[in-house]
Amino acid sequence: MRMTIGDDEHVFICGQTGTGKSVVAEVYLAGKDHVVKLDTKGEVHERRKKRQELWHGLQEGKDFTVVHRLEDVSEVETPKIIYCPVAEELEPEYYNALMSWVYKRETAVLEVEEPEEGVRS
Repeated sequence: MRMTIGDDEHVFICGQTGTGKSVVAEVYLAGKDHVVKLDTKGEVHERRKKRQELWHGLQEGKDFTVVHRLEDVSEVETPKIIYCPVAEELEPEYYNALMSWVYKRETAVLEVEEPEEGVRS
């Protein structure tokens, strides 16, 4: 059975660590036009260390841009963004500003991954 997720629907992907939740989300969102991925877990840093793709099937600089400061998000010209906030931007005011920016853009999809239990970003 094949399911289609409507553009006006929310999706919650859950499962144990290491079961491929991030990969499923990345593959699905690769087909969307405007996506902002919030990386508070340091995934980009870990993948760079391991020389792995930052976004499965997509090319940095062409398909997506990695930014570390919220003020840089509005300057991005690629259709997708990975926002890896610097330490001082791991605060509610920055998350609220990001949510507001995504909301005002109207066509954007926001992916948020919850840190593992006991992990503080």
